Amino acid sequence: MAFLKKLFGKDPEALRREAEEQFAAGDFGSAKLAFQALLERLDEGPEAERKAVEGRIADCQTELVRRQLAEVDRLRDRGDFETALELCRSTIEMADGLAIKAEVKAKADALMEEFTRRSQPEAGPPSEDEVFLALSGAWSEEQADELLSYGNEFRRAFLALHEGKADEAREVFRKISDEHPEALHIKLELARALAITRRRGPATGTPTEEEAKAEAKAALEEAAVLFQYYLDHEPDDASDELYATVQSELAQVVLELGDPKTAEECLIEAADATHEQTYGHLNLGRFYRLQKRYDDAIRRLELAVEKMGTVTPDIRVYRELGFAHRDAGHRDEAIECLKAVIDHQASLGQFDYDPETAEALCALYLETGTKEHKEEAANLYRHLARGRNVAGRFGYHLQAGKLLKEIGRKADGVRELHAARALAADDAARAEVDALLGGAPKG
Repeated sequence: MAFLKKLFGKDPEALRREAEEQFAAGDFGSAKLAFQALLERLDEGPEAERKAVEGRIADCQTELVRRQLAEVDRLRDRGDFETALELCRSTIEMADGLAIKAEVKAKADALMEEFTRRSQPEAGPPSEDEVFLALSGAWSEEQADELLSYGNEFRRAFLALHEGKADEAREVFRKISDEHPEALHIKLELARALAITRRRGPATGTPTEEEAKAEAKAALEEAAVLFQYYLDHEPDDASDELYATVQSELAQVVLELGDPKTAEECLIEAADATHEQTYGHLNLGRFYRLQKRYDDAIRRLELAVEKMGTVTPDIRVYRELGFAHRDAGHRDEAIECLKAVIDHQASLGQFDYDPETAEALCALYLETGTKEHKEEAANLYRHLARGRNVAGRFGYHLQAGKLLKEIGRKADGVRELHAARALAADDAARAEVDALLGGAPKG
């Protein structure tokens, strides 16, 4: 809290300098906080200046996502595919509204297939036929007739797309689409590859930053045209789920192109098409939250709660509803929703909690200032310190130690602080722990 008071007490130029220095030093979390504080100070400032700061906040979040992806790669390289997959899935939400989201989703898809193959050692890895059958199992009859008619060339490219080789797949899809200009479903596959690669063709040389942005914009615009072409010519036997999926994909593309109004229209269409399911309502609710339309987000997400079952609830809905209440300033409601997420995981014996959910709940607990909630927060931090977010373990042990000492559980607090000291990255971090322990250790 003292850090935040110090941060928000600075003048805008000091905040800007501090944020840029932290970004340059690679402390993207602190830089993001500083840029957010700067944005608050510029509440009545020029729109162009606010947009520039919002862009820097997005840059910070992108770098935080890249760090998460590096941890995903590290987990995968050591063979921990299940944890890598869980972390990658949680990173998709971190990347909401960012250009990097498609890359995260592609990595998650590739990890899912790899994890599936490796989790069935007795039967051996699935053959290409089995993977293809699993990926194409929900196709409509007309969709299957068209795509299967393209033979092994399409099949290999389709599998390559889901293995993360989107550039290779894009070139094949474009070739087939050019050869069959009236065909419908191949345009969908090309649109997806364009959205993932953000290039219309093979890279030639090393483009400048401006050239890369221009190429990405052109690729996304082409993807949007192709998604819309499908929607305008959708066959009668197409499923509501496919229609909603394409509308949602189009929404993501046009949002990245700077058109939130059209994105909202697409997401409403998707939610209406699958009204009795949670999928469309969840996506629309998340969109409203990120657009800071909190009342709309809460209403839509509460509708999603009504639509989901009680035996296997879609816990993503409760998490998103919790975030919406938090952002709207409804602390008690946010605590109730986010605690339901944590309790559900615990009931399944899953104590490696989603860091974003648990950290948000801890922050809300600490806002209340009660001893009971401080203890709840301390226990959550202890779980997080043994969980998937390796980079955050020092901070989790430190927070747990502080809180446990504060509520009178001194021995437990000291143990957590010693654990934090063992993970301290530098002398400054060790000094912070030593101060809480009552001085530097002797010897």
